[in-house]
Amino acid sequence: MIDALPFALPLIDTESGLVGNDHVSRWPVGVLERLLDAGFLNVANAASRIRCPECGEHTEEVYCQADDSGPPRFYIHCPVIWRVEVLAEARRQWRVNTLKLIETTAHTLNLKGAPKELLTGRVWRMGRTVWEGTNRDVVFARGLHWQDSQLLRSVITRCVKPIVVTARQQKTKINWRNPPTFLALDKIASLRQQFTLDVDEIVVNLSRGSTPGDEPTIEVPTGTDLKLLVRRQIKAEQKSELTDAVLVQAYLQEGSIRKAAEFLTSQTGQQISKDKIQRAVQRSGGVEALVVGQDSNSIVRGVASQCRDSRGKILIQEIPTN
Repeated sequence: MIDALPFALPLIDTESGLVGNDHVSRWPVGVLERLLDAGFLNVANAASRIRCPECGEHTEEVYCQADDSGPPRFYIHCPVIWRVEVLAEARRQWRVNTLKLIETTAHTLNLKGAPKELLTGRVWRMGRTVWEGTNRDVVFARGLHWQDSQLLRSVITRCVKPIVVTARQQKTKINWRNPPTFLALDKIASLRQQFTLDVDEIVVNLSRGSTPGDEPTIEVPTGTDLKLLVRRQIKAEQKSELTDAVLVQAYLQEGSIRKAAEFLTSQTGQQISKDKIQRAVQRSGGVEALVVGQDSNSIVRGVASQCRDSRGKILIQEIPTN
């Protein structure tokens, strides 16, 4: 089943948070329904401007023309055919429910305390957790790449050793004195049958303590180079068992254990699990050793060793780190 969450996450970092029928009509079947069922999208007022349904080349204001013989009808001006009738379906639009996504994420992480808005529409304190024996505030922020993003800095830095959750991994325009740790939902969350968080990715990112836009300090192969490396190894060894070097290179290229597993699965034609990537990273010294060239024991164990409560919720404060 296709992940529905990536269709909603980009809306969080737009000022309006709106998406119209023109875009939604091109989404895969079932995506809109799952986002609505989860509460991550809400029906919004009908659009006052839409893209021309005839030529698709321009966006115009919708105007109403009353008719005594029936209900009002809506139109837009078109320079090609002068006037185009707009059906009610074409004016439908939806608004992303950022607060619902924040509440769902906080609940899944089993954070202490209720989410609280710290800066209107921009920063929320999701709750508190314990990481490596230290209390940490988990904060959600939107628009860190906007022109006014420096305003968010003082709000976020007043929190206790903040872990900042964002919709997507993006470079921030903020000049951090002591950069917080970042988690991007597009790397750790998904919505298929239900909303889930990838424990491996959360722990790896917390262990790295990286900020948006950070790049590894070691050389990462291009996509083409890595594909050739995979093919040469399989051909030379006449088997599909990949070396740690290839598994780690895939992780460095894709920036995600899950994506590395998907990439290698597609290249080899066999199922490459996330656990296999995770173990290779551990054997290679851990994420810190790979990213900053230093030895590290902070990479945690695989999913089997992650602590969860009886309902399957993640307990960040109990994830082993040694």
